[in-house]
Amino acid sequence: LYQGMSGGLIQAIDSNRLHVLEYEKKGFQEKVLRTVPLKRLKEVALKSGNSNGLTFHEHFIKEVTRWFKEEFFKWVDCKPCAVCGSPSQNGPPLRPTPEDLSAGGTRVENHVCTRCGLSQRFVRYNCPSKLLDTREGRCGEWANCFT
Repeated sequence: LYQGMSGGLIQAIDSNRLHVLEYEKKGFQEKVLRTVPLKRLKEVALKSGNSNGLTFHEHFIKEVTRWFKEEFFKWVDCKPCAVCGSPSQNGPPLRPTPEDLSAGGTRVENHVCTRCGLSQRFVRYNCPSKLLDTREGRCGEWANCFT
């Protein structure tokens, strides 16, 4: 099956194949159903009727997307300082802890306050279940959680 492919490509394909299986786990799907306010989102979609020529399902998808972007998930470039509220900037990366690694957090950013110098860890998680808990990140986390 993998004849003629480089080892790196095979490893990437296998890693992505395993990642996709995370979404199929029963415990994860149950967690999603406990987290997403489906009843409220469906009610909003039903109230929209066939406005703008859209079906219920199209309104529902728009509402799920709006909820996710505006209420649920927080986009993080650099976290503001937890002590003084000032902006932070990226410092040298930090090492992931065993706990970070167990939840798919292989990269840890170092957000350093521009005023007081406080260093804050920002773990770039790759585990969809963990992202339902943290509810923050950038494009990779957003895509992993929204999927």
